[in-house]
Amino acid sequence: EYGAIVSTCREETHTYLKKLWEYHGGAGGVKWETQEPSEDVRESVEYLARLVRYARAQVVDGHIQRESIQRIGTNLWNLARGHALLYGREEVLMEDVEVCANAALSTMTAKRRGFVEAVVSPETAPTLNTAEIAEYEGLSLPTARKRMREIEELEIGRTETTKVRGGSTKALTVDPDFLWPKALPFPR
Repeated sequence: EYGAIVSTCREETHTYLKKLWEYHGGAGGVKWETQEPSEDVRESVEYLARLVRYARAQVVDGHIQRESIQRIGTNLWNLARGHALLYGREEVLMEDVEVCANAALSTMTAKRRGFVEAVVSPETAPTLNTAEIAEYEGLSLPTARKRMREIEELEIGRTETTKVRGGSTKALTVDPDFLWPKALPFPR
């Protein structure tokens, strides 16, 4: 029965986390590695914090309102550290940051999430035209153009009109600061 399965899962998770908590001596008991994390780990967390800060920004009366990058970075770093602890490590590795990448992309509004993924994905970046964006996201061309303007307004990329056979089209180029880091696997 579903209710019994949920209850058992909840109990097992609670028991596991309680033992983990006790093993490390409670709050503040973890003795983290004293060496700095690798450059790839540090830069990837910084990238994710910056991406979240820009992609989750709200535009109110023509003004962009962004969250604190320090708060976002701290939350991502704590998520990575928690993942490391779950695997018995007191050092954050790239596999811990991969969890942060999934979390970072999933925190954006639903209508913006897929579009931001398309724009920063190593498979599609750095430039996408309106038709490619519409196809990638299953959008109409007018909606794709609207999303392109939104990304430009958020300062994640810029649009330009380019010549194509038979006319012109809009193309969106992601800002170099938002190109996905090579060291960080893109979430699937």
